[in-house]
Amino acid sequence: MALLGFAVLTPDVRAQQYIANEFDARVFPVDAVKFARATHVSGRLYNDYRWGGYLTLFWPEQRVFIDGLADFYGSRIFSDYLHVAGLKPGWRDVLNRWNIDLALVPADSGVSAELARDSAWHELYRDDVAVLLQRQP
Repeated sequence: MALLGFAVLTPDVRAQQYIANEFDARVFPVDAVKFARATHVSGRLYNDYRWGGYLTLFWPEQRVFIDGLADFYGSRIFSDYLHVAGLKPGWRDVLNRWNIDLALVPADSGVSAELARDSAWHELYRDDVAVLLQRQP
């Protein structure tokens, strides 16, 4: 009988949203991912940490460099991510060591500015939120 009371008093679970199915295109690289998928861009990706979970959901065929499960990957990957994101001396060596040939980073980041100036990298997509760059073969 207690279970019946619980069922009557509990709000309809179907009305609650547990996993977001829409993401703000002013915060997440929504259009960049649509472009990448439509043009079949692929490679070894360096991505912004905050976007890792989004990329896993909406670009499932692409492996991410890092996401919110950073502790699963180990401390080195997070350290390497921070090394590149902070443009610390040797940051390009980190990209080379991981054989990174794609980068999806915030448009206003130092990494996007530095890679855009580098003749070895080509800008595939840019909007106000994200830049997708590819290393030339």
